[in-house]
Amino acid sequence: MADKKAQVTPTISTFSVTKGGKIAETYACFAHWDLDVGLDENLDRFQRENPILAPTDAWLKEMRRILRVRFGDIERHVPLIRLAQSRMPQEEWAPILLWHLCFRELLLSEFLVNWLFQRKEEGFLRLDSLDVRAYLTELRGRGLVEKDWTENTINKMAGSLPSYAADFGLIRGRSNREILPYHLPDKALLYVLYWLKGETANSERILSDERWRIYLLSRGELEQELYRLHQHQRLRFETAGTLAVLELPHESVDEYVETVLG
Repeated sequence: MADKKAQVTPTISTFSVTKGGKIAETYACFAHWDLDVGLDENLDRFQRENPILAPTDAWLKEMRRILRVRFGDIERHVPLIRLAQSRMPQEEWAPILLWHLCFRELLLSEFLVNWLFQRKEEGFLRLDSLDVRAYLTELRGRGLVEKDWTENTINKMAGSLPSYAADFGLIRGRSNREILPYHLPDKALLYVLYWLKGETANSERILSDERWRIYLLSRGELEQELYRLHQHQRLRFETAGTLAVLELPHESVDEYVETVLG
């Protein structure tokens, strides 16, 4: 079973944010990952053998740094790695990668959960760079950064954060950005359900977890998806007044991954 207790504290890495999702690159790296050795051993092997066929040494060096920053607690990401090695379609794997990135990427998760989701709920679907800048300048007052960022850093983050979200299909456009309707693939939705089940057995806590907002999912939208999966006998979901009952056929995310691997 994946050890989810070996966690690295979420942090803000402006370096990582500027690199964006790197979905295909991370997928390729994890597809060649050796689960019998640790992070350092894998990164050293990548440097020696280049199993991912990186086109240049600079590309390989950058990916090694990105992986170290984002996945320092590599044991926590074993289910994600195994799904990449199973050749799960990348469009289904990407939202699971996003879930894992938000363990570490505090600025990304904060932006999605506490700003972009709220904009979507309020009907503001177009993104103005001034609004993103205003969000960034408030981070110190909220205790998320220790000192005020320079104008250069704010400008970089105001462009990089929306681009990061766009890599996962949550936003489109470059100069005129807008929030997209997003559908979380069933396998990714079930993955998140099982992950949350590993944290709590309480159905209400699972349904009300604010991290569903990573995918811009409101409580009502989530329940509609669960009703649909209930109809397809993928899980049991029933509500009566304020009481919700959610039952999943497998005990853990690791057990669920086994069924996906087939």
